[in-house]
Amino acid sequence: MAFVTDNYQLVTLAENLTLAADFESEPHDVRTFDIMCIQAIWSGANSLTLNSAKIWVEGSLDNQNWCNVFPDSSVKQIKEVSGCLMYTYDAVGWVFQRVRLEHRGCTTGTIQILSFAKRRRANNP
Repeated sequence: MAFVTDNYQLVTLAENLTLAADFESEPHDVRTFDIMCIQAIWSGANSLTLNSAKIWVEGSLDNQNWCNVFPDSSVKQIKEVSGCLMYTYDAVGWVFQRVRLEHRGCTTGTIQILSFAKRRRANNP
């Protein structure tokens, strides 16, 4: 799913993706947006093997070299069999964004990841 207007965009980065493997979403262009939100919803994770899987938000200026937007101490972790987590930030200083899942031993379950971005002002160049 992708829905884009002059004022906001809603993009599905992952849908029914397995939690049993590492994953990098396709990059998307966020250069004209000011405020961002990433939401991850998962279910069916095996609590016996769940070792705090992590969801990283990465930014890039050239769509080639990727940097973590948040330090390791602030990276959201999947610590429950099912749940939801959210990143929100109101300053976007990069051109491209993607999300990376590090499964870290999780062997079951699925995840959906959405990105929402909006402008403080319409028709921002």
